[in-house]
Amino acid sequence: MRRVERPGDRWSGDIACPGGFCGPTEAPLDAAIRETREEVGLGLSRSALLGQLGLRPAAPWHRFADFAVTPFVFLAPASTELVLEASEVSSARWVSLAALGDRAQRERFLWWWRFAKPVAIPFLVPRVWVDDYDVWGLTLRMLDELAGQLD
Repeated sequence: MRRVERPGDRWSGDIACPGGFCGPTEAPLDAAIRETREEVGLGLSRSALLGQLGLRPAAPWHRFADFAVTPFVFLAPASTELVLEASEVSSARWVSLAALGDRAQRERFLWWWRFAKPVAIPFLVPRVWVDDYDVWGLTLRMLDELAGQLD
């Protein structure tokens, strides 16, 4: 999905999987199910849970923010129609792991992490384009892990 663009949002306009923060007493799995339903209208059930990927610090933010991403994988029919929450998601689509895994389609780009004005640190980051979706960063690392587990 493509996140809505908002001033001051560091993930504004990025391609991502549905997700968000846990409530004060909410378990990560419950938050994943809730956020997916809220953002793209996909009702997931615990019985469709295939597993959990590795805990991911939100690099490079983890050096300055105390949070990590807990990715879960569910089985859902690709024909399921997605209903977007317009305040959070500007577009969404199903994308095959094969399209993301084509190493010939990978490229690297220079991304500048601006953590304090006027200081920025450059990173050489892998990306893959799927139509007009620029998939990179944490999202690409999680999807690469999933593809590796399926191999």
